[in-house]
Amino acid sequence: MHVPMGPAERPVPFLCNGTSAEFHPTFLDATLSMMYDSAMKFQDLEQFTSSDVEAAIKRNDPEELQLVPVTVALSSSDQPFAQEVCIRLASHAHNKVRGNAVMSLGHIARRFRALDEHIVKPVIEAALIDADEYVRTHAKAAADEIHQFLHWTIRGHEYG
Repeated sequence: MHVPMGPAERPVPFLCNGTSAEFHPTFLDATLSMMYDSAMKFQDLEQFTSSDVEAAIKRNDPEELQLVPVTVALSSSDQPFAQEVCIRLASHAHNKVRGNAVMSLGHIARRFRALDEHIVKPVIEAALIDADEYVRTHAKAAADEIHQFLHWTIRGHEYG
């Protein structure tokens, strides 16, 4: 796991003659922050922005990406954004990314008591018949939460 370094721990650049470079501390810290922070993965962040989420989606690393929908669903204060991230990732090629995205729609239903039915319902229904068992299992959990908190009946899911 990558551990971000504070300014005092970061390596100081050296010139060819072996002496340390004379940079203004603010410039040096900003430059090193950009170098180190660009290598950070989503799970290394203490907080995230929509740009961080977009960067993780662009990197398309399933090990990183499977955490994105869960984290966004459980900690974002922006319900439409959280829903949009989960919907986008619900069609990902990797089963854990797909399954976690679908499951996270249930988390959003529980936290916000709101989802766009005409967008979310077909995604859950498709996930219930996904070829992968991981996705189907997480779709069942999402359907249960959505039914409990939003009172939707989702085709293909048995309650109780």
